[in-house]
Amino acid sequence: MLTMWRIAFNKVACPVFLTTVLLVASVEAQTISVLQGHPSFKWPITPAQALAANKLPKKQIGAFLDSLGGGPVVVPTEVLEFRFADLEHGRAYLVASLKTREGWLEAVYPTGVSRFDVTWLGAPNGTLAASLGDFGGSGLDEVICRKLVNYRGAFTDPVYWYTIYAFHGGKPEDVSPRYPEFYRDVVIPHLDYLERVFDWIRINVPRRLLQENPGELGPSTPDIELAEIGFVQLRYQHVILGDRNAGLDQAINWAKSPDTDIAVLGLRSLGEMAAPKAWEEIHNLWNSPNYAVCSEARGLWLKRIGEPYTEKYECARPGARRK
Repeated sequence: MLTMWRIAFNKVACPVFLTTVLLVASVEAQTISVLQGHPSFKWPITPAQALAANKLPKKQIGAFLDSLGGGPVVVPTEVLEFRFADLEHGRAYLVASLKTREGWLEAVYPTGVSRFDVTWLGAPNGTLAASLGDFGGSGLDEVICRKLVNYRGAFTDPVYWYTIYAFHGGKPEDVSPRYPEFYRDVVIPHLDYLERVFDWIRINVPRRLLQENPGELGPSTPDIELAEIGFVQLRYQHVILGDRNAGLDQAINWAKSPDTDIAVLGLRSLGEMAAPKAWEEIHNLWNSPNYAVCSEARGLWLKRIGEPYTEKYECARPGARRK
């Protein structure tokens, strides 16, 4: 079991500038007409049929996906990898890794003959081999996707949060807390290693050498990377271990940081907590002069009270007169 987790994680250590989209499609046994002028194929039911279907041309699979429409992909769809997998008993799923600028996982379920519901989840965990596996020993595959913690353009760090999905009735269910060993044995040790590296840089490399070119993203130091790593470490305690208030003081300090990226990460971490003090700090930043911090604080607070984030709650943008 541990070997499987290792394979799944070995693909995430390097920055990814061209990401992929992971699509999951499920239909009952039927002949699918891809598009007019394209050949049809039989959706597999048996393992032997699935093996045969896995040899279909990628362009044919891409044409079928194009016929579904929608999603963050550019037509014609370029399929990097695909596989028919058992994600549910009695249903064959098409899992495809697609070339796109943003990574998503798309779940497609039939509502009738040649009609499909489409749901997008997140980026695949590298290759399909690293994204699919029978982690629970049920005979069915689960799907691992990942999401960048903090996107900063070309300076984005490869720090991810991972979500494990199982499928029921064509719909995904987040089952990440069922697999604490994946986070304990793979994700956290890797982050601990990165933390030691960035901490060494912070202590030993002159700060002036760490400044990036001035611009929209502003200067960067290991403080941002360390906060990103710390955010995932705290989410592991909140989501996987169920310790909802772990790291309260740390998250409050981040939320008060003059660095926008760090402050937003602090707010996001506070938003996962149950402690009244966490929500008091969030509410205190309701009128923050920093647009990103203000927006994050209001979004979290409004979601908590069940109020939609409408235009009347919009924060004042830089240079605009505050209402």
